[in-house]
Amino acid sequence: LGTGGYMAASIATTASGAGLVTTAFYTGKQDSILIVNPTGTSYSQIVSAQNTGLSSPVANLYQVVNGQSISRSSLTLSPSGTAYNMTVTIPPYTVAGISIQGQ
Repeated sequence: LGTGGYMAASIATTASGAGLVTTAFYTGKQDSILIVNPTGTSYSQIVSAQNTGLSSPVANLYQVVNGQSISRSSLTLSPSGTAYNMTVTIPPYTVAGISIQGQ
C-alpha cells in the first residue's frame, strides 16, 4: 500500500459484532480482500468483487494455518455483470485473504 495502493473506505462487520470482518484494498495490478473470522463458527459465503477493472482475472485464497504457515488455493470466479463472485469457506478463528489479478 505504501507504493500506490488504496484502502477501502470502510470495513464490513455484522450489526451485532459477531461474524466475519472484512475490508479490501487495491493496487494497479491486484485487488485484495481481507477476511477475519473471530468466532467459533465456520462460514461458507459468496464473496463478490465489483468493478475490478482487470481482464481475465484469476483469484487465490490465502489462509493462515495454525499461526505457523500460509496456505494458498485457487478460487473459481463466476462473472456476474461487472462483478466476479467466488465461494469461500472461512473456518473458525481464521485470517484469510483473497487476491484477484489480471492475466
